[in-house]
Amino acid sequence: VVLASLLACVLSYVWCLFAEDVYTLMLARLLGGAGGGTLPVVQAMVLDVVKNPEQRAECLSRVNASFGMAFAIGPALGAVVNEYYGKRAVFAVVAFLGLACAAAAAALLEETDGGRKNRRPAPSNIFSASSLSSSSSRTKNGGRAAGE
Repeated sequence: VVLASLLACVLSYVWCLFAEDVYTLMLARLLGGAGGGTLPVVQAMVLDVVKNPEQRAECLSRVNASFGMAFAIGPALGAVVNEYYGKRAVFAVVAFLGLACAAAAAALLEETDGGRKNRRPAPSNIFSASSLSSSSSRTKNGGRAAGE
């Protein structure tokens, strides 16, 4: 999912680079917005991979700080690129950065599914009676499920 999202963003930025009118630009940005929701996916990946609670908190803090820094540095970097190279160059730079991130993700990240055949329940099943009763029993037992 992370790799597909990054590649959708790269495609969006390249499309923006060559957009001839505002409507094409809006469609390209819509594609980028659809592919840009990687923060919850990365957080879920950290929760799945990191088992130690202290390390998990540290890793989630780093992920959130990285995204926060990107929101702070991105507009400043975009303004500098725009000032010296023009508006279209901003899209070329972010497309290159997105491609570099996609390459790093492909090389460094492992599949978090672990080869499991049975996946977690779909979102429509999260609020089933069995999951709600187990979560309420965890609350009553100090975070432990009944029988633990």
